[in-house]
Amino acid sequence: MKDRIRKIERIRQVQQHMHRVAELRMSGLENSRRINQSEQLDLISALNEDSSFQGLFVDATARRLKSLTHQGDQIATECLAQRTVVIERGLQLKRTEKTCDRLKEQDRRETEKRELQNILEQIISRSHKLPAS
Repeated sequence: MKDRIRKIERIRQVQQHMHRVAELRMSGLENSRRINQSEQLDLISALNEDSSFQGLFVDATARRLKSLTHQGDQIATECLAQRTVVIERGLQLKRTEKTCDRLKEQDRRETEKRELQNILEQIISRSHKLPAS
């Protein structure tokens, strides 16, 4: 039983690590999404400005904005997929934690049963050693 508990504890630790990694990847994607949106807003505001040099950079700015929009769509898709991964990893972790708790409780009950059995055996052996009156 102790081996099973040790193994399930190790699995729980690995799944906890995998969940943290998935969360970190998700936060990285969210950060990339915010940066992308910020750059898009900067380019849009640059296009809206009245400047004597604006005409020179309109084509390059529009291409860059189009590129950022495409990247933003890809990041959004990755965020949705990663969110699913984070949820799944979390559910796996919870199931493993419940299994681990059940095994520990079962081990505790078995230990109590053995200890009670030993106590009863000691009481019975003492009663047999008492002289008959």
